[in-house]
Amino acid sequence: MRFRRLDLTRFGAFTDLSLDFGAADSAPDLHIIYGPNEAGKSTLRAAINDLLFGIPPQSDYAFLHAYKAMEVGGTLETGGQSVVWRRLKRRKDDLVTRDGRAANRTLLDAALGGMDRETFELMFSLDSETLKEGGEELYRSRGRLGEALFAATSGLSSISAKLEEVRGEAEDFFKPRGKKQRLNDLKRELEEVDTALKEVAVTAPQYRKLVEAYEEARAAHGEAKRDAELVRKRLKQIERWQGAMRDWAKLRMARERLAPLYDTPEIPDEAAARIHDLDEQAGRLRREIEQGETELQRLKEERDALAPDEAVLAEAERIDRLNRMEDRYKEARDSLPAAEADLAAERGRIGATLEKLGVDPASDPRALLLPAPLTSQLDEMIRAHDSISTTLATAKEEAEKAGDTLAALEESLKALGDPVDPALLHQLRVAGRDARVAHDTTDLEEAVASAAAKRDEAFAALTPWSGSADALRAMTPPATDQLTAWAEERAAQKDKRAQAERRRAEQAARAAEFRETIAALEQATGLVSDEELERKRTARDAAWRTHREAISDGDLEQIAKTADAFEAVMMADDAARARRERHGDEAARLRQLTIDVAQAEAAAKHAAQERDSAEEALDALQERIDEAAAALGLPSGWEPGRIQQWLEARTHALAAQDEWASLQTKLDAQRDNRAVVQERLSQALAAAGAAPGNGMPLDALLEFAESVAQKADAREVKREQKQEEYARAKAQCEARQRRLTEAEQAQAEWTAHWQELLGQCWLAQEGTARQPGEVRDILRLLDSLRDAVERAEALERNIQQWRATEADFLALCHEVCAATETPLNEDHPGNALTALRERLAAGRDQRAKREQTEQELAREHDNLTRAKEDLDTVAAELGALCERFGAADAEALRAAIGQAKEKAAIKRDIAEREENLRAAFDGRPIAEIEQELLGCDTDELAAEAQALSDDITARDERLQELYHAMKKAEEQVAAVGTDEKAAELSERRRGLLLQIEEETQRYLRLMAGVAAAEAALRLYRDKHRSDMMLNAAQRFRRITDGRFTDLQARPDKDGETLVAIKADGGSLLVEGMSDGTRDQLYLALRMAGYQEFAATREPLPFIADDIMQSFDDERARASFEMLADVAQMGQVIYLTHHAHLCDLAREAVAGAVRIHELPAPAAQLVMSESA
Repeated sequence: MRFRRLDLTRFGAFTDLSLDFGAADSAPDLHIIYGPNEAGKSTLRAAINDLLFGIPPQSDYAFLHAYKAMEVGGTLETGGQSVVWRRLKRRKDDLVTRDGRAANRTLLDAALGGMDRETFELMFSLDSETLKEGGEELYRSRGRLGEALFAATSGLSSISAKLEEVRGEAEDFFKPRGKKQRLNDLKRELEEVDTALKEVAVTAPQYRKLVEAYEEARAAHGEAKRDAELVRKRLKQIERWQGAMRDWAKLRMARERLAPLYDTPEIPDEAAARIHDLDEQAGRLRREIEQGETELQRLKEERDALAPDEAVLAEAERIDRLNRMEDRYKEARDSLPAAEADLAAERGRIGATLEKLGVDPASDPRALLLPAPLTSQLDEMIRAHDSISTTLATAKEEAEKAGDTLAALEESLKALGDPVDPALLHQLRVAGRDARVAHDTTDLEEAVASAAAKRDEAFAALTPWSGSADALRAMTPPATDQLTAWAEERAAQKDKRAQAERRRAEQAARAAEFRETIAALEQATGLVSDEELERKRTARDAAWRTHREAISDGDLEQIAKTADAFEAVMMADDAARARRERHGDEAARLRQLTIDVAQAEAAAKHAAQERDSAEEALDALQERIDEAAAALGLPSGWEPGRIQQWLEARTHALAAQDEWASLQTKLDAQRDNRAVVQERLSQALAAAGAAPGNGMPLDALLEFAESVAQKADAREVKREQKQEEYARAKAQCEARQRRLTEAEQAQAEWTAHWQELLGQCWLAQEGTARQPGEVRDILRLLDSLRDAVERAEALERNIQQWRATEADFLALCHEVCAATETPLNEDHPGNALTALRERLAAGRDQRAKREQTEQELAREHDNLTRAKEDLDTVAAELGALCERFGAADAEALRAAIGQAKEKAAIKRDIAEREENLRAAFDGRPIAEIEQELLGCDTDELAAEAQALSDDITARDERLQELYHAMKKAEEQVAAVGTDEKAAELSERRRGLLLQIEEETQRYLRLMAGVAAAEAALRLYRDKHRSDMMLNAAQRFRRITDGRFTDLQARPDKDGETLVAIKADGGSLLVEGMSDGTRDQLYLALRMAGYQEFAATREPLPFIADDIMQSFDDERARASFEMLADVAQMGQVIYLTHHAHLCDLAREAVAGAVRIHELPAPAAQLVMSESA
């Protein structure tokens, strides 16, 4: 597949851009696309991928055109066809034909071979980054041959890193002779769990003693804790009394301080705060008034000292205008001499141009200038003249050649004679084919023999059955569904039997385990089961009855014996029941275990019955299967699957018998048909005009018929070719005649339009038809005349403006200087203007300062007035407050505020102390509390509190000891473990075993995957080593300019390693190469891989994006030579922004590269050169 043309209709920064690669010819299909940075090379690469695989949902190239409006297209050549496709931004049917109909993707999918975008970019795209990654991959893999060849063909540059990553992940779990792998940690953890399980396996008596010790320790700790709480409660009560005594003492002191302040008026906090604020405001306002009066006097003095220049200020506007005019005045004064000289020169050039045109120099030059539209039309007519003349000459030559070619083809067709009737030729071929079939029976005889052997082999496979084919065909075998049902039923019954046996074994094992636990429990506690206890009670009752009978009989000796027997039985029964009472928990557990034994034995018995039932069902099913086997002549004991296989062999044997019989019938019929087909072949030859000789044998007759048919076919093929050539030549001749007529008509139209244009101006006044070359020279002179006239007119305008500017400036200077009494020198007016500027600036500064001082005086006077008014307001409010609180003046009011604050603080303290007392005595009235506190002795309370505190310290130490003893007993019980602890450890052990199993399986999968990948790489290496190594070595030798002559494979412990052979005979491993050399080795391998791919299927375009920017010139030339070789097999497109690489490509592969230039991102891409 190749690109004939690429259209970026609306893509990235491009609009309606087309890149024409041209048709594929004998030259290499190598293209270089050159453009500066940001010209759009990466956009072109993305457009190729999007055309082949679709525009992605999120595109980086929708920044100019709307996302839904994006479109890329092109003409592709694949499978011998040329198709035009357009790729639109749609969810479905995004690939369309030229006219917008949905395209058939089959051709594109076949060309890509099921390849996706990522695979295409890996295998058929290469840029400087992936080239560098490829070199680094060679270094990482240490040149291992299989990985190097696979990476070069596929474009994958991380196969070795991925294999090492997978191997490392596996070896983190396990590595032979390793010490820090995860498997060792899991094994150590499993050993710890097994040790813990052994520790919790203690006897029941030991466990009971530990539990009793724990209960005693817990009871002692609880009793000591309760006693300590009682002591603490008493201590808290005494401490509360002590606190109350302290609060009562402070309360009495506060009441004593409050008594002198009883008549002090209470001043609210808001009023006190307001009085304080008014004091501060009065002081601040007095200071402001004093400072304001001082500042007011200073500003008046400063204002009186300022006196601006009023004369200059009156002329301020005209002085500013002079400042603005000064630059134009200077420009006019400096530019006038040069402008007058330039004007004289331009007038001289105008006169010289008029003389060249043959016109009077004194005439008006503007009368000779042509209108711009007329000049443009004449230029276009002159440019079109050369093209029309060339086209006319070429059309005449091509028309003559086309006529000669058409006449030669007419003669060739006449020489071939009349065509042969196709029906006769077809009849001859049919007769020949039938005759050859009848003549050659070798294949059929071999087929009959082969079919007989297959039949015998198929019948031998039916052992132990024996008999004829008819007997075999006459059988009535069981249906396949029946055999399937038997097989399923048999499998179900076997599974049922196995499951039942497994359940029986499990329940029997549980019953045995329960019996062992019962025996251990009975041995440890001396307990007996409920059945044994009942037997002891029955024996006791029986002994008692016997003893009573002996008493009734009055036999003293018998009474003594029966008494002893009853006593022994009674003591045994009492002892058993006493043990049952002492070990109530163990007895309950023993009863539960007995129940568990009974349930397990019942479940085992039920499972055994299910197993026997399944076994009986299997036997009955086998009897039915044996009956069906006997009907087929097969022995008993066969499974349904084996019978099904035998029936398939029977079907195969009958098919082999039918095939042999059919072939034997055909052989007999063919032997009888030879004479008939020989006569038919002779008649067909005679009808075709080639009668054979009499008595010609069949084999010779066949050869003669084939010769006649071949010669007739050759003549017809040649006739068809000549007819096609004649039709094309005729069409071409007609086209050449039309082109000649069009060229002659274009020439005539040009001449008429030329005369018409010349008649519109003075160029035709002499009555002669000027030629295009002469008019071209006149137009050039007119262009220079137009420029000179325009420059002269511009100079005249400028001179007039500069002279007026100079006069206006000097006149205004005279007026201003006279008004301000400033001296003026007309030769140097700038001195006067400078003096005026300085006086004006000083006057403006003085006036601005005086105005500013006046404003500050007004503001300061207003501030002073407001401050005096505010002070009066504050004094009035303070007087009102003094009258309200009975103070003679402000000082007395401030003293009253201090006493009121002290009184309020004492009252708050009294309220707080009383609240504390009520809280300490559960809200009782203060009077009662004080009466009770009168009888308390502070020293006695302190002594009792100290004694209780010492007692609590001793009790806390004892409590701590008892707590540690209790925790130690609890830990001992926990260390022994209960059923839950053992179950937890067992569950943890099963989890560890399961984790070890899962991680071991993952380790095996990972190592198997690594081994499979390495084996695949070895197979790939062995398959592609010879051709790819030879091809890559040649390319590497060319890229390195002969510094390396060969690539070889060297065996090592991991397989084979790639080694480069130097020109001096030395060798170099991949890891010893420089980065640049490794990159070039990877490039040679990639190109060899592309050749390997192209040798087995239709090649795809190879895109290289500036991969030589780090190459020196010699290696770049060699690389272009290599790309030209690759371009013999498939299209190669090289993108670059380095102009020197284009020159190197021209030098290296002259005539084998086509260079396309991108001048700007939005410009039309054109083919600039075919080198």
